[in-house]
Amino acid sequence: MEPWTPICITSNLKSQIVAGDAWGEDFVGSSAFGVTRYYVDKHLSGELESTLLIDNSIPMVQLDVDEDIAILFCRSSNSIDDPTDMRNGQMYAIPLDVFMHRESPLSKKELNKHYMVSRTKGAYVYSIHQAATSTASILQNACKMAVAVGKKLRTFRFIPTNPARVPGMGTGGVFEMLHEYPTAETIQALVIGEPSAGNTGQQVSAALQSGTFALINIESGLETPLGLDESAIQVNPVMCLQVSDPIDAMQQEFVICYNQSVEFKHTNGHNSRQYGVRLSSRPHAIAYVYPYLLGFTNNSIEVVTMINGSLVKTMPMQRCQFLNNKRGVYFTSTLDGTSMLYKMSEDTLSGKTTVDGSTMGQPLQVAAGNVFVRRMSVSKMSHDVKEAQDRVQDRRSSTSPKKHSGMSETFISDEVVNSNRRINPLFDDAE
Repeated sequence: MEPWTPICITSNLKSQIVAGDAWGEDFVGSSAFGVTRYYVDKHLSGELESTLLIDNSIPMVQLDVDEDIAILFCRSSNSIDDPTDMRNGQMYAIPLDVFMHRESPLSKKELNKHYMVSRTKGAYVYSIHQAATSTASILQNACKMAVAVGKKLRTFRFIPTNPARVPGMGTGGVFEMLHEYPTAETIQALVIGEPSAGNTGQQVSAALQSGTFALINIESGLETPLGLDESAIQVNPVMCLQVSDPIDAMQQEFVICYNQSVEFKHTNGHNSRQYGVRLSSRPHAIAYVYPYLLGFTNNSIEVVTMINGSLVKTMPMQRCQFLNNKRGVYFTSTLDGTSMLYKMSEDTLSGKTTVDGSTMGQPLQVAAGNVFVRRMSVSKMSHDVKEAQDRVQDRRSSTSPKKHSGMSETFISDEVVNSNRRINPLFDDAE
């Protein structure tokens, strides 16, 4: 069994799930029947147990579970079949403990009365920054949520009711709008980056309807256009992601996907890798679990290695629909009218555990391609990688600050890849 082999959670879905996210070991999904919690953790055999959280009086087409602040985020639309319909678009933020004490699902009336996020009417896409909400982040006005409303981008910070998380003092909080930025066109996709010190600040990566990509500084509103490597006549945006550099956690990258291409960008807008990814067909979504990138098309899942951007596997998957990537990659597949919910293990993809479920011992925090060398001695690989990282650090120290912010990141990536080429006998096979 290969590390990307999915596990079928259930083949008895009553209706196609259009949006979802993990809640602990369970899964929350939205369908024509409403928003449902599926008890995956307790599932052994037979029918999957579930609880209806929100009834079908209001179609929810996008949702995220933020367990750090214990809130379920939902975006409604006019129709469950058209997530981009701006009519009746609205953001909701529901404390998770609300569902712990209810015997009946929430209705549209209750949602509009208690859990509606103000100034989000007409929302048609949003992004949540799923990171710990600390006192420092509140003081820094860190962006928690970005919402596209018409031709505007609105950013919000979150102020928790119980920041110290004192037991019995409740959860939840309030959302306060930070800024509003006009855009020339409607936004097709967006993602919030990590707060960072210096001139870059916190940024949002956004794709406009015309195919233009840009980084928007949340504090200043300054837009940095993202140049595209592919000179296509028509650019169809697919998705924006923010990922952490696997070697230097302090460095972040933005991933943009359009047509059949995937590119990696620094926070300054320049390419962060010497290669891009070219998928066989246009995906509707992508997911990044280092050292792999997954492309979801209508009838397949393409697996790409981040060693060099090469395709390593194409898995046929009828009517495949990506849902979310948190503690595993969730998606559905529909065959002959039967909809099935699948999950790829994050630990297996990342190499933390082997495909048979055994732990890899000390996690390998290194180098690109660690999955391909899992059969090698951990101590041997760690030694070689440590040498490569020491050489990188030495060259970093001798690099001037101005050059470091530009070209040195590409060099770091090359150094580690070269290290893996020396110690990985399967590297050439991956190419």
